Amino acid sequence: MRPLAHRRGPHRDSWTPRLLAVAVTGLFLLLPANNARAIEHLRATTPPSGCNPRGQARYEASRQLPARALRRYIRSYCDDFRGPRLSLGWGKFAGNPSGNPGAMFLPSHVSQTGGILTISTYRDAANGGNWATGGVCECAIAQTYGAYFVRSEITGGGVDNDEMLWPAQHVWPPEVDFNETTAGTHQTDSFVHYHADNEQIAHQISIDLTKWHTWGVVWTPSQVIFTIDGHAWSTVTEPSAIPRIPMTLDLQEQTYCATGAACPTRPVSMKIDWVTEFAPAHR
Repeated sequence: MRPLAHRRGPHRDSWTPRLLAVAVTGLFLLLPANNARAIEHLRATTPPSGCNPRGQARYEASRQLPARALRRYIRSYCDDFRGPRLSLGWGKFAGNPSGNPGAMFLPSHVSQTGGILTISTYRDAANGGNWATGGVCECAIAQTYGAYFVRSEITGGGVDNDEMLWPAQHVWPPEVDFNETTAGTHQTDSFVHYHADNEQIAHQISIDLTKWHTWGVVWTPSQVIFTIDGHAWSTVTEPSAIPRIPMTLDLQEQTYCATGAACPTRPVSMKIDWVTEFAPAHR
C-alpha cells in the first residue's frame, strides 16, 4: 500500500488533494508520444480479444470498442474485470474528498463480479448512516498521450459519475473528464481543466446514460477528442489546454449533498464492463 493524494472539489473550485488510494500494486509505465496524430474516424469496432491479463476475455458482439482507426497506436492495456478482485495496478479510493464536505469514499463500495466492476453509492453505517460512494484509479499505470475507452452504464441519477484522466503526480490541474454525468441520467459533459486558476473547456451531450455506452478520449499533442460509441462528439484544440504530463485513468461516483449539486435519494451504481487503452506507436 502507498499513499496517494486524490480527488477534487466541484469544477469551479480549487482544492488541496489529500485522500488515500489503497491496495495499489503493479508496474508504472511512462509511454512517450512520437508523432502521435489525431484520429479522424472512430466508427469501426473490434472485440476486446485477449483483454484480461489472465487471458479469460471472450468476444461479445454487444461489447465492442473503437480500434481500427487507431492505426498509429498500440494497445497498451485492457481489463474486462473477470476476476474476483481488481487487477494489479488498480487502487480504491478512501476518505473525504477535499473541498466537498460530507462526501465519503469507502473501498467497500467497489465490487467486481461476473465480469462487471460496480461502483456503488448508498447510505452506509460505516459512514454514520450517511451517503458513501466509491472510486478506483489505475494508479500504477500512467502514460503521456494515448486513447482510453470505457464501456459503462449507470443505474440512476442523483450522484456525480465521472470517467477521467488525472495527473499521475497528483499536481492539479490538468484534468480531462470524458464522461461526467453530474446528477442526471440523460446528459453528460466533457471537461478539460487547465491552468492554475482552473480554466475549463466544456461540452455537453444528451444521451440515455442508463444504457450501455462506450465512452472514449483520444489525447494527442495537438487535440483532445471525446467519443461516444465510436463517434467523436467534441474536440478541444486550444494548445494551452492540452495536458503534456503522464495521466492515469480514474472512475468514480461522488455526492455533493452539502451544496445540493448531486445528492441521491436511493442507492445507485455505475457499472463498468471493460476498459482498454492505446499508446502512441513509435516510428
